[in-house]
Amino acid sequence: MMKSIGLAAAVAVLGANLLTADLVVYDNGSPDQTTGDEMTHLIQSEDFVLGANATITDVIFWALDSSPSGYQGTITWVIAADSGGAPGAALASGSTTATVTGTGNTVVIDALARSEEMVSFSIPAFAALAGTKYWLELHNGPAGTTDDLGYFWETSSTFPLDDLTPGQEILLPGGDLWSTNGNEHAFQLVEAVPEPTEYVLLFPLTGLALFMASRRNTASDSRPKQPLNDPAPRSDELRG
Repeated sequence: MMKSIGLAAAVAVLGANLLTADLVVYDNGSPDQTTGDEMTHLIQSEDFVLGANATITDVIFWALDSSPSGYQGTITWVIAADSGGAPGAALASGSTTATVTGTGNTVVIDALARSEEMVSFSIPAFAALAGTKYWLELHNGPAGTTDDLGYFWETSSTFPLDDLTPGQEILLPGGDLWSTNGNEHAFQLVEAVPEPTEYVLLFPLTGLALFMASRRNTASDSRPKQPLNDPAPRSDELRG
């Protein structure tokens, strides 16, 4: 029976890693191919409020990049509490390599063509509460990278999404006060959740594993057993 339980547990673990789906739990609007705000010599931030509790696992945003590329290889991010309409205490933070995918679109800023990119990265699971205002802060590269490299967080087509709380920015290095950038920026927050088909596959697999293990145990129990007090005949006795 122990083998049956172990095999079923192994199948359950396998099933738990079969499929996941990305659920967008917050959408601040699509990129508008109009403009953006530089995010290397500034930290850019946007507020968000969820309609339901969710565990945020991934961030997607749209950037406008220079040529040669201004992307520094990592994105420094913060999820912060709200403090009077601006980012407050950091609740989660990190620096991570992002997946950068060109869209083929270009946007002219300061008389220069900028390439539009979709930038996505994973974060440690962050449990966000419904109805609570948070801030997403983004910076291109390590915190110590503060030059203006022409890497912009692109504005959103749903502008003005939030007239009361537009995006905020802070100047690097040494900035200590947030100020409005007057824009809304394109980003999505994602929760990775198991797909329903995962469980459809999981239960039959677990049942099959239990059945096969049970068959093996039954076959083993049905084999003739030699009595403990009746030793098996020697080979010379078998020959007569």
